[in-house]
Amino acid sequence: MEEKKMEGMLSQLIGMVGNMREDLLGVKEEICLIKNDLQEVKNDLQEVKTDLQGVKDDLKGVKEELKGVKSDLQDVKEDLQGVKDDLQGVKNDLKGVKEEQQKMKELNEIRHKEIMDKFNLTAIDQDITWEKTSQNEREIAKLKKLLEV
Repeated sequence: MEEKKMEGMLSQLIGMVGNMREDLLGVKEEICLIKNDLQEVKNDLQEVKTDLQGVKDDLKGVKEELKGVKSDLQDVKEDLQGVKDDLQGVKNDLKGVKEEQQKMKELNEIRHKEIMDKFNLTAIDQDITWEKTSQNEREIAKLKKLLEV
C-alpha cells in the first residue's frame, strides 16, 4: 500500500508538474503577447511623438506667420494713421479756404455796394447835368432871340 500510495503521490506530483509546465507555457505565451502589445504601444507612442513634433513644427510656422501678419497689420495701422493725418490736414486747409472764400465774398459785396453807389451818384450827376444843360440851352435860346432883335 505504501507503494501504491507513493505511486499515487508520484503520479499526482508528475501531474502537478505537467500542469505547472502547461501553466508556465501559457504564461510565456501571455508574456510574448504582452511584449508584442507593448512593442505596438511603443510604436504607436513613437508615431504620436513624431506627429506631435510635426504639430510643434507647424505651430512654430503658424507663429512666424502670425508675427508677419501682426507686423503687416501694424504697417497698415501706421499707414491708416498717416492717411488720417493727411485727411485732417486737408480738412484744415479746406476750412481755411472756406474762411478765405467767405472773406472774399464779404469784400466783394462791399466793393459791389461801393460801385453801385458810385453808379447811382453818376446817374444822379448825369440827371443834374442834363437838367442844367437843358436849362442852359433854353437860356441860350432866349438870349439868341434877344440878340436877334
